[in-house]
Amino acid sequence: MPTLTVVVPTYRRLGYLTEALASVRAQTLTDIEVLVCDNAADPATRRLVTELGDPRVVYVPRPRDLGLARNALLGLASAASPLVTKLDDDDAMEPRTLALLAAAFARHPRIDVAFGRLRLVDHDGNDLAARTSALDRHSGRALMPEGLVHGLDAAIGSGAMNLACAVFRREILDDPVPDAVSTAYDLHLLLRLAARGAPGWYAPGAVTRYRLHPDSDTNTGAVRQGLGALAAYDLAEPEARHDLRRRPDLLATARTHVAVRTARGLIRAGETGRARQVLLQDLRHHPTAAAARLTLGTFAPSSLAARVSRARGAAWQRREAARDLTDA
Repeated sequence: MPTLTVVVPTYRRLGYLTEALASVRAQTLTDIEVLVCDNAADPATRRLVTELGDPRVVYVPRPRDLGLARNALLGLASAASPLVTKLDDDDAMEPRTLALLAAAFARHPRIDVAFGRLRLVDHDGNDLAARTSALDRHSGRALMPEGLVHGLDAAIGSGAMNLACAVFRREILDDPVPDAVSTAYDLHLLLRLAARGAPGWYAPGAVTRYRLHPDSDTNTGAVRQGLGALAAYDLAEPEARHDLRRRPDLLATARTHVAVRTARGLIRAGETGRARQVLLQDLRHHPTAAAARLTLGTFAPSSLAARVSRARGAAWQRREAARDLTDA
């Protein structure tokens, strides 16, 4: 049995997939299984995997498009190893990432998850150093020492822990993942890990190169992902350690950020009534001025609200573009 299974969900991204698989095969931890879960059953993807000639890399075609979330979850659930990780086909790992994360489980058998850092890159793979530094500061990773992390809900709420650079126990998938969480299944799994109460391990030397590009699901499916994330928060058991109503802390704040961001996306799409529902539900969880102000805005005519929201979104994109210029 391999020490660890890497699941690589893919859908017609041959160029990015080539880089992702090269990064996995270059890992210093060699006792691994790699499942390339092809949601398009693409002959070119099959040929790529076959031509690698690496028995560790297994091609898993789907007879039909299962959707992004189901494709990944079926791959994780079918892993032969007790430890699993997911690498999206547009990301890549630094060579020592899996070795560092897997070693934490050998040293600390009580942990359920070991996680590292994200290094943001653009569509060509160029480092976005300023944005990575900002992310590390905002999430608290910049000041987080290597070692055990107790109370994983705080790491989830701040964004310090991300499934894009994490190894976790496969048994967390023994219970089915609700369809309602959609492409936010990664958040749902993190909340499950937090609810179990075991500590995690932070290994800052473990790094995933996380690619920002226009065709990523983060961009193309932002509203769907936001609605799924809200469902993941709401599906958390009331008695769990991360009960949002009893603990208005980082997780509750994170939920509000998701609700506001998702509502803005709905407003831009002209769905002000749906946006209002999202905001009102969040206000019941965690009343904030930001959600209250945006809720009032949903009573404006839909066309006006959409124009204002699009203008604010464009201004944010200009600020991000200016930040990226400092990396160039």
